Amino acid sequence: MDGRIQMTTTHAVVLTLLISVMGCSKTSDETAIRAVVAKAVEAAESKDVGGFMKLISKAYKDDSGNDYNAVKGIILYQFFRSDNVMVFVRSLEVEIKGDTAVVNAKVALSRGADIKGLKDIPPDAASAMTFSVVLKKEDGRWKAVNARWERTGVSGLI
Repeated sequence: MDGRIQMTTTHAVVLTLLISVMGCSKTSDETAIRAVVAKAVEAAESKDVGGFMKLISKAYKDDSGNDYNAVKGIILYQFFRSDNVMVFVRSLEVEIKGDTAVVNAKVALSRGADIKGLKDIPPDAASAMTFSVVLKKEDGRWKAVNARWERTGVSGLI
């Protein structure tokens, strides 16, 4: 991998989860985005690479210089690892303006043990992150075109 990819394992999983959001014509865009985020969590935990990549825009470009192909490499690497991934979305805010949406989320990630709830995660087995993902509608579907993330620590989830 080249030096532009500066994501940890947990960054890649959460980024993928948040960019795996698509619209639905039967419900409002916000309702659709929130419902698909929940489905994306399930997909991450089952390591569905193809499902995620369909939802990333070919025009994806983030501030670290990652593009569609870099994200694909990160996802493949993360999902081929043997340990479990558990994702807990603590908060989710959606702002929509026309065919663009911004999703802000606070997320806890854990690898390894099959953990049932956020309170069961040992402090040394989880990462707390905040994400901001920009989505655009392409052919009626929401696709990620940019994302930013940062580690917040457990107190950042409150």
